[in-house]
Amino acid sequence: MESQPEEPKKYWSFISYSHQDHKWAEWLHRSLESYRVPSQLVGKITPQGPVPKRIFPIFRDREELPGSASLGDKLNLALENSRSLVVICSPNSAISHWVNQEVKNYKALGNFHRVFCLIVAGEPGASAKPDSGLLECFPEAIRYHVDMDCQVTNVPAEPIAADARPGKDGKRDALIKLLAGILDVDYDALKQREKRRRVWRIFRWTLLVATIIAALTSVWYDGYQDRIAAEAAKNHRFADLLLKKSKAAIKSGRDGVAMFYGAHALKHRLLSGEKPNPRESDFLASLEMEAPQIATYRSEEEVMAVAFEPNGVHFVSGSDSGRLTIWNSNKTRPGKSWQGHDGSISAIIFSPQGEQLLTAGADGKIRFWSFPKQTSSRTEITTNSPITAMALSHDNRYLAVATLDRKLIIWDLVENRILKSQDFQQRLNALLFTRQGRAIIAGGDDRTLWRLNLKTAEKKPLQPLKKFNEPIRSLATSPDGNYLAIGSWDTTIYIWHVQDNKKVAELDGHDKSVEGLAFHPSGNRLASVSLDETVRLWETGSWQALTTLPGHGHNVTSLAFDQVGKLLITGSRDRSIRLWQVKAEKTLALLQGHTATVRAVAFHPSDNILVSAGDDMTIRSWNLETMKELFTFKQDGNKEAHDDTVRGVAFHPMGKILASVGRDRAIRVWDVSNGEMVAQRENAHDHWIFATAFSPDGKTLATSSYDGIIKLWSIPSLQELFSIDGHNSKPVGGVAFSPDGTILASASDDMTVGLYSSSDGSDLGKLRGHSHVVRSLLFSPDGKNLYSSSADSSIHIWDMATKTVKKRLMGHHQRMVWSLALGANGRWLVSGSHSDDRQTLRLWDLINGRLKARLPGHKDFAVTTAISTGKELIASGGTDNMVRLWSLDKITAVDGENGAATDFINQSLRVKNLKTAKVETLLKRLGKMTNQELIGSDAMPIVQPKARAGTNAATRF
Repeated sequence: MESQPEEPKKYWSFISYSHQDHKWAEWLHRSLESYRVPSQLVGKITPQGPVPKRIFPIFRDREELPGSASLGDKLNLALENSRSLVVICSPNSAISHWVNQEVKNYKALGNFHRVFCLIVAGEPGASAKPDSGLLECFPEAIRYHVDMDCQVTNVPAEPIAADARPGKDGKRDALIKLLAGILDVDYDALKQREKRRRVWRIFRWTLLVATIIAALTSVWYDGYQDRIAAEAAKNHRFADLLLKKSKAAIKSGRDGVAMFYGAHALKHRLLSGEKPNPRESDFLASLEMEAPQIATYRSEEEVMAVAFEPNGVHFVSGSDSGRLTIWNSNKTRPGKSWQGHDGSISAIIFSPQGEQLLTAGADGKIRFWSFPKQTSSRTEITTNSPITAMALSHDNRYLAVATLDRKLIIWDLVENRILKSQDFQQRLNALLFTRQGRAIIAGGDDRTLWRLNLKTAEKKPLQPLKKFNEPIRSLATSPDGNYLAIGSWDTTIYIWHVQDNKKVAELDGHDKSVEGLAFHPSGNRLASVSLDETVRLWETGSWQALTTLPGHGHNVTSLAFDQVGKLLITGSRDRSIRLWQVKAEKTLALLQGHTATVRAVAFHPSDNILVSAGDDMTIRSWNLETMKELFTFKQDGNKEAHDDTVRGVAFHPMGKILASVGRDRAIRVWDVSNGEMVAQRENAHDHWIFATAFSPDGKTLATSSYDGIIKLWSIPSLQELFSIDGHNSKPVGGVAFSPDGTILASASDDMTVGLYSSSDGSDLGKLRGHSHVVRSLLFSPDGKNLYSSSADSSIHIWDMATKTVKKRLMGHHQRMVWSLALGANGRWLVSGSHSDDRQTLRLWDLINGRLKARLPGHKDFAVTTAISTGKELIASGGTDNMVRLWSLDKITAVDGENGAATDFINQSLRVKNLKTAKVETLLKRLGKMTNQELIGSDAMPIVQPKARAGTNAATRF
């Protein structure tokens, strides 16, 4: 008997998705069912049967099922009657039990080749790289093959995916890819026919619109309200665009431009009739520069050199015509001015006490002036060539100059004689005396760094230290004399450790030659100026860029800090001097030693010791009195503390031992006094161990793992007491004991906080409210509140009496909040994340539930933080391999300092009924400060008057 053909399945496709992606599901369902298949393809025979005019019907599971052990007969029947399965892939569906089950059931029917993915968010394969900070978009059943028994195997699959994310396929092309897969037709053929049809459709619509417009041109219509709505929508879209540009400017280090875009975004948000949302307000409020400009001084001529009087009240500038001008840092009008040289000023130096001013110029003369008088204080020194660089020793005894005819001359000012004169093959551009006064360092066009010992200067020539790729343009030494900064024509700043005689960093950021360098008096920062018209600030130690200060419209030629480091002046050939107010440093200390991401920090109960651990497999102990490393913890045989990344550390309440856990699945217990291992438990879990915590009485240790299990261990034997499987095998990223020790809380990727009895592990309920994975948690000192952080960028404060959310703290710009730390008094909460503004830590005042301060510093992610009990120091670790210490007292004291003068946008956001006129005033001020104007949607430098071409030798340096 001849077999009957198989009856066609009812549904062309089954859409599987998380209810959090319902908008995408609605769009996809509507787009698929309304799509008209090109007539050339209709009726074509494919493995799925004749191609229809429309793909109808499409089954959409409109809502995830309530808690149930199965999908139900209805959904199973729909899956069996579907010719394909489309999975909307995002971090939400990746952790959805029901999406995963639908995929498993469909693949188990033998239809694995008919499963199509639509990526809308997240990153494929991120689960295999948990340290990347990215979130997986594929459910487990998509990533691996499924057998006929509906079990996920360990055999990787290769999903067929269309990517609707911006910058990928985009929504339209992703839809075409899905349609080609569902219909089983050639993608290119479908896409080309779709293009032709779209062109024809546009033509017809254009013709129709033209006809309508022609018909209505003679009809007057009052569309006032429509125009208002359209204008509001336009301003809304423009505000969104400017906000994106502001975030992009932050990422590229252009803080001033970011502030400028942010202010314009605020203006257009108000014009749209809206107010910034909480995340947007937080981002805008954080757009404050490390050194905001507070004044601009206009010179009639190009500014070639500047110098601060030691007391910081006055500074002096030198012009290209040889004039010297005294300025008051509290006023913008010029003070006394006199002709100092017959050619351009090349250098200005104050004596250590400030009573004398030294100037050098293109006329080949060095002059000594009584300050603030313009009278000569001693006989001038004359050379035979224009002076290119000058330096004065810190004891005011030795003076060195370099000349255009390639000479270095050193005078002994006490004995009034030439100590050294040496010829070079090429010109020298930079000179400095070492802090100890024992030597002079020189660099120039021959690309060589030279050193001369002053004791043997008369007998021996300068010795070459290092050869560089391009000419040396500037030099600076740190206040402690440990570091030498070298600015090069190749746009790079090289940092040299003087004692070790080795390079420690290369700072890249300028686009043109680095013409000037200066260390902050504290030694914590380095400032640089360049021919690229910018000023940059760098953090010493980490040697990372802090900010770029915009505003100048021509080459920046010189810079100087005042003696206490509150002010920075920069001079430019745009005929301006800009005064910057350097904000107080919030970081107390920078602890360097780790060679990879720092994953855990913990304070000893005595507050005298800090331990840190991370991806370099080490645990390090730090003395908080000296801020120096004490020792590293070692296994037997002098091995590193763990065989893989260390993910968690915890001190015993008595402080004698430390517990650590890591990706090697081991628990290790250490003697805090010497770093020796006293106990260990290998293979304590079946997967990585994420976190650990001691009970308040110190008798029990809790650990949590990627395997979804929480285990409790006896101390000191490390015998397992019992385990808790309360999160459906989802990873558990954090554990915490209540202050009385009766409750154990856990943070899981199932988006819940679990509560269990610490005595027997019995379930005490779940806290639900986060919309993504929960990463960190801790109890308040009185146990009444529980704090949890999540990848939904929020911090939840839970009332333990009612098991409900009391308050949500938002402020990390849609990023994972990796860690939380609480002060002993329960008032201050610190959270760590990766924010668009690079302010990676937030300090919250829990009394009023408001953000108190933003703590910038860590590059990329701040993944761990802790607060000491007594001194209230904050420690943090991040992906920049650094441990940072912060003083809570110092942060709360300086927060808001100079706010009235610098924190423009934050001031505006605090006004309840902010008017656009106020914002216009803000924009004018920011435009002048940043030298930017908005042309279309782009911030462009304001065109400055062209500098006059110089006629003397100095302008050709």
